[in-house]
Amino acid sequence: MRLVAWSTLALVGTLTAALAGDFKVGYINSQEIFAKYRGTEDAQRRFDQEKARLEQELERKKREIDDLRATIDRQSLLMSEETKRERLAELERKEREFQQSYFEYFGEDGRIVRLNAELTRPIIEKMTTILNRIGAEEKYTFIFDVAQGGIVYAEEGLDLTQRIIDELNATVKAPSGASRTQESGAAKGEEAGSP
Repeated sequence: MRLVAWSTLALVGTLTAALAGDFKVGYINSQEIFAKYRGTEDAQRRFDQEKARLEQELERKKREIDDLRATIDRQSLLMSEETKRERLAELERKEREFQQSYFEYFGEDGRIVRLNAELTRPIIEKMTTILNRIGAEEKYTFIFDVAQGGIVYAEEGLDLTQRIIDELNATVKAPSGASRTQESGAAKGEEAGSP
């Protein structure tokens, strides 16, 4: 909660300071752009086809599990204990495979997530190029994305991240093995443009 308060305070401070000078804000709706950009049609079609194929494969595996479970239930009184154990072990293996396949396809880093990233990357790169060009040419200070709730373009020189990191690190002792002299020498070398 405090992080949100600090973020809001920092944004208000930045906006207040920017209002004193030339300040131009714009926004986009990336969801609307993706929905209406003709270039997303092919990507969406490919995504939908692969998703449908993977869902069908999972449905087939689920039917196999359901059929095997029904067979075991129906024939359990007629099965020897050994056959019953074998069928139950097979059922357990198929259920594990189903779960593994589900997470492989639709999990956090599954095929669908990776495919989505692969298909949207070129579109996002094109959008970013256009945003940067418009931002620079038309002298926008910030451009926000209302769909994602974040900044998609900021005027050069407004990012205070490194300055905050430097000031925070100045209050903390350097880790053992690294001296302040080494750190400041590295920083000076970076400023001079040396590798």
